[in-house]
Amino acid sequence: MQSRPAKRSFGSGPAEVPTEYADPSAVRRCESCLMERPLQQFRRRRSGQELRMRECRQCHNLRERLRRSAIRHRASRRRMAKAMTRLKTGTSAASVPVFCAEMVQHFGGADQFLDAWKACIIRDLQAGGLTAFRHIAVLLRFMEYCEPQPVDYSTMSDEELMERVAAAG
Repeated sequence: MQSRPAKRSFGSGPAEVPTEYADPSAVRRCESCLMERPLQQFRRRRSGQELRMRECRQCHNLRERLRRSAIRHRASRRRMAKAMTRLKTGTSAASVPVFCAEMVQHFGGADQFLDAWKACIIRDLQAGGLTAFRHIAVLLRFMEYCEPQPVDYSTMSDEELMERVAAAG
């Protein structure tokens, strides 16, 4: 007679004892910080189950904060890059105030916008290529906006021309 193989359990390790019956001094080692912590310091895998995660709540929370921060950082970089490309390819310098207002609102103030842009410029100039060129093109667009616009005398009336001549001489 042939013996049957023993049943195998498909889980992550041995089954855990429910917490109401478990020893209150039960501890587990966190895989991130390698500290032994009480079992209650580990999140449950699913609500209603007694299986616990392998990292403690503090390590999990820290990792999640860093992950969400990286996502926000990438989104801000992408938004700034798109806005700078629109500004660079714009036909007139009139889009400069729109760009500045949009970025100040997005970053929560002029100082935060300038800090983010400075960090972006430093990173992109070190990388080189087209991303560095985009910053140079945007700076040229700013300079174009800040320079005084040439006066078109052909559109001025005679009175306006006389006022200009009197103010100059």
